[in-house]
Formats: sequence, C-alpha cells, structure tokens
Amino acid sequence: MFSNQYVPQLPGADDSRQEEVAVPDEAIHFEGCGYTSLTALSSDWYWEQDSSFRFTKMVRSPCAAPLPGFSKSVPIGHRRWEGTGARALSETWDQHRHRLEARQPFRDFQYSVFAGPHGVISLSASGEPVFNARGQFAGYRGTSRDIATDWGFEQRLLDARAPLPLSVQAEPVGAWSVDLQSWKFNWSNEVRVILDIPVASPSSREYSTHSCPRDYRRELRSAIAASVADGKPFSFESRIVTARQRRIWLSTSGHVECDASGVGVCVRGVLQDITRSKQTNEESRQLSAKLNLTLQTMTDGLFTLDRDWRFTYLNPAAERSLCRPAGQLLGKNIWQEFPEAVGGNFHKQYERALAEGVAVAFREYFAPLNLWAQVRAHPSAEGLLVFFSDASDAVRAQQEIAQLKDSLEEKVRVRTAQLQTLTKEMETFSYSVAHDLRSPLAAISGFGKILENEFGPLVSERGRHLLSRIRAAAGQMEEMTEGLLALARVSPVEMREQSVDLGRIAAGLMERLRERDPDRKVDIQIMPDLRAQGDAALLTQALTNLLSNAWKFTGKQPQARIEVGSRTGPDGETVFFVKDNGAGFDMTYASRLFGVFSRLHSASEFEGTGIGLAIVKKVIERHAGRVWAESVPDHGASFYFTLKAGDCRAASVAEVSVHPAAS
Repeated sequence: MFSNQYVPQLPGADDSRQEEVAVPDEAIHFEGCGYTSLTALSSDWYWEQDSSFRFTKMVRSPCAAPLPGFSKSVPIGHRRWEGTGARALSETWDQHRHRLEARQPFRDFQYSVFAGPHGVISLSASGEPVFNARGQFAGYRGTSRDIATDWGFEQRLLDARAPLPLSVQAEPVGAWSVDLQSWKFNWSNEVRVILDIPVASPSSREYSTHSCPRDYRRELRSAIAASVADGKPFSFESRIVTARQRRIWLSTSGHVECDASGVGVCVRGVLQDITRSKQTNEESRQLSAKLNLTLQTMTDGLFTLDRDWRFTYLNPAAERSLCRPAGQLLGKNIWQEFPEAVGGNFHKQYERALAEGVAVAFREYFAPLNLWAQVRAHPSAEGLLVFFSDASDAVRAQQEIAQLKDSLEEKVRVRTAQLQTLTKEMETFSYSVAHDLRSPLAAISGFGKILENEFGPLVSERGRHLLSRIRAAAGQMEEMTEGLLALARVSPVEMREQSVDLGRIAAGLMERLRERDPDRKVDIQIMPDLRAQGDAALLTQALTNLLSNAWKFTGKQPQARIEVGSRTGPDGETVFFVKDNGAGFDMTYASRLFGVFSRLHSASEFEGTGIGLAIVKKVIERHAGRVWAESVPDHGASFYFTLKAGDCRAASVAEVSVHPAAS
C-alpha cells in the first residue's frame, strides 16, 4: 500500500470550493517523477479522489495498453459507482462505500463500467485514504488495472462448466493465469476461497507464493515449466493444507497460450477443490471392496450375463459349482459353453426373465454337473444377474423324508388294520361271551326258583336266604350281560347320517319315563329345535342312558328338575347338554365315570349296572365328538357332548374331558 508520508496536493484539498477538471483520453499523462513511483506499483492507472470520493485526477502508465473510453465512462468530478452501467464484482457498492466512509484502505476492489462503443471494461482498484497537514481527511489515491482478460477467462470458465454434471459443478472451481514474462500470477476470487486466502489480498506472485503450500508450489512450477517446454497441457492432483489449516484435495490443470510467432506468453488454467469427489470415490472404493469381498466369500454361486448371453462375472462359488474357472468362461456364451441346457428349463426361464423383464425362481436338476440348483434370476439393463445354490442335499433330504413318510403311512395303515381287527375280535368275543352266558344264567335263575317253590318248606330259613341271593345274583348278571350286548352292538352298526331333532327324541323318552313312574313330579325343560347331524338310532340310545340316569339320580329330590338344551362353545361349535339337580358325584372320581361297570354310587343307593355311560361315550365317539361331565355332590350333574357333522367314524378310542365343577 502507499505510504502516508507522501501526500500529493489534491485539487480542493485546502479549499472549500471543489474544482471539476475534465481530462480527455489523449491528455492523460504522467505529471512529474513523483507519480512514477506510484504508478510503478500498478500496471495501468493512477487516480486521486476528493473527500466526496469524486475523481480529480487520472494518469495512465506509459507501459499500460490504452483503455479507450475509460475517462468518459467515469469522468472527472464523478464517483466510481456513478459510471455508466457501473457494476460491482468482488463486493457490493454498499460494502465499498461503507469502507470509504470508514476511511479504510481497500485492495483489489473489482468492478465494471460501460465504455460506449468500446463495450464493457473491467477494473481492479486499490486505494488508501489521504489526510492534509492538519490531519483532515482529504480524499483517496490509488491505482487501477485492467482485468478484462481475467474476467473474460473466468466467464469462459463458467461457460465451460455449464454442461458439466451437477455433482462436478457443486465443487468449487477457480481460474488462474501467469504471465511468462513477468511471472505475475492472477487468481480469481474462487481460487482465494478454495485456498482460504482473504479476498482483499493482492493478486501478486509474491503473495500467492507465500499463501500456497511449498510442495504444491514446487509441483505447479514443474508442471508449468514442462508445459512451456513441450507445449502440452497439464493436469495433476495434490493434497494440501489451506491458509486455515484445512486439508483438501486440489485438481490443477492448465495450458500454454502462444503469440503469433508461437512463443509462449501466458499459461492459463483452472483449480478445483475435489475433496468431496475424493471422499466419494474413497467411499465408493471401500464399498466396492466390501461388496467384492461379500461376493467372493458368499456360499451361493453368482454370475452375470450380458444381453448376448456372455459371462461378465463369476464369483468363486459359481466357479466351483460350474466346475470351470472364471478365466475360461468370461466373455463366452453360456449356451455354447453348456449346450446341454439349451431347450431345457434353465434356457426357458432365463429367456423369459430377459424378454419379460421379470425375476424368476425355480429348482432344476442339471445332469452334466449332477446337481440340483435352486436358481433366482433378475433382469437388468445390462443383462441377467443369476444367484444359484446347490440344493442337492436338500432335495435328497426331501426325498428321504417322502420315503419315510410313505413308509410311516404304510406302517400306520398296517397297524390301524391290525388294531381294527383286534378290536373287532374283542367285540366279537365280548358279544359271544355275553350271548353264551345268557343260557347258563337263565338256568341258574330257573332252577333256583324251582328249588324255592318245590322244596321251600323243607329248606331252613338260611337255605331260603341263600337261594334268594343266588337268584338275585343271577338276575344282576343277566342285566350286565344285556348291557355288554348293548355296548357291543354300538360298534358294528352301520351309521346313517341324517338331520336329527334331539329335542323331539328327548321329549318322547321323558314321556315313557313318566309312564313307568307316574307318581313322580319332575320339572322337565327341553329347548326346541335341537338339530344335529348323526345316526338317529345311536343318538336315541345315548339320550336314553343320559335321561335314565337323570331320572334315577333325581329320585330322592322333592322337586326334581331335568333340563335338555344346547349352547355355543368357545370355538363356535354346538355343545348339547343334559342337566339335573340330583345326587351328583365327586369330581375326584370323574375319570372312572365313563368306564364299563364303573359306578360312583352303591347299588343300595341307586340300582344299575354301570354300562349306560360307557354306551354314551361310544356313541359320541362314533360321531367324532367328545363327552364330559361337571358335578357337585348333592347339587346335580351336567353332561355335555359335541357332534361333528360329516366326520362320523367308528372310533375305538376317544378323549373324555372332565371339567371342574361349577361353583
């Protein structure tokens, strides 16, 4: 910057009246050797302004190229921003005026003005405040230089960047140039931003040399020297530390411009911060490495085909499964390398995936490689991506499971047939025994009665008692035999499934019970329309036993009550029930309830053989249902059963559920 020890006399500095002097272009010249030292600091112009920032003097350096129209575009007596079409470039006019009003020096303030037929000229101005002998502010003095060439280069740089992808444009790019005669560097503001150099810094070689890292300066000088020597453009990348200690990557490129004789006069180039691209590339490289490692180590085979069916990639698993190294397959047509697959399912599925643009998945056996392949093929713009795994072990395991299943089903069929045969034999045996016992029992009972009638007076009292016991036992045995016969008849009966009204059957049974015991007063409640699917005869037999039990076990109740109805179970099925308020039973012994000859009450309390509930259980089993009971002693009993329509069967074993007693 200029020294404040030299204070030129500015017109109007000591007078209150300002003098406006218009100086034409041809009249601008050096006025004394004092200006020489000042203009030497600039290559183009020296100027002075008064305290109102109006130009009072303009002097062009003899070494500077003429700048037609400059004095007319910003004439004497006018301010810099009052020039025709004045436009601030490096900062706004408000910022520039604020700096002037604060009496601050400024460096490299760039602006442009309209010079009439000469077009737009671009200037860079640097100045410092001037004070008179009394310390009063007198104005500014400074220099300006023509930067039209630099701004034109930067505009060309912007034009060149326009068609670039957004990802490239997003990274800062700056322009630079160096005069090969003076080795003066010019840097655009973007370069200063990239290198963290203050925008107000001078565009001199000395400043740039001190601002740039030493290694980068050495590399740049070498590249420029090589380009000047061979005339070829250059480009290189560097990692540097900026003025603010930021670590960044730079991409620098340039080329030599020659004069008419072919001598290099200037080197121009661009400088770009490629840190973001480097980071993205590094992330992409790491991601690619991870992906490659994944593909290389995955157990599934993977290969890719282009749209001409040529191999473009195979991972190691694919090489092992195909029994061919990648080097022998890459670039080769899959159908030529594996002709056995042509026309088969592999061929059809791959062509379908590529032609229709759909992913396909299938399992197929490939005889030449003796393997079952589980295949997934995904189409893309480039071709086909194929994943496959060796499913031979899985297929063999499934075949073994199928064989075991068939074997097991055969064993179950044989065992079921054996069990059915055994069950039938047992039922036949039980029926035969029960049937054959009827004659001896009838003989015992008959002969006992004859003895009692004919020889009763000759037999002692004890003898007559024993005879009566014999006859009673024979009678009980006959009842049990009849019960066994009734139970045996349940299984071999061929079922005839039909719609059955259980309520109507129950009403008829209860009417017959009333006729047998007309003196009893029993409250009977039967829900209407108790429809069910099943065999009418068997269901009548089951209801007969349930209602007979209810009638019997309510015999000691002064106000007996029997209820027949249905409800909906938790899973939506229909549950039928027969309830009474009779003697009930202890749930501790409920597991014995449906057994043959099983009784929870003594014969002295309630008569019976213990066959009735066993018959009920067998009938319900044949209807694929289940039966259970709930009871509290002296508070009655409730019997529940379900029937599965369309699933009636001759079951030999069925589950009997016993639920806790209701409170």
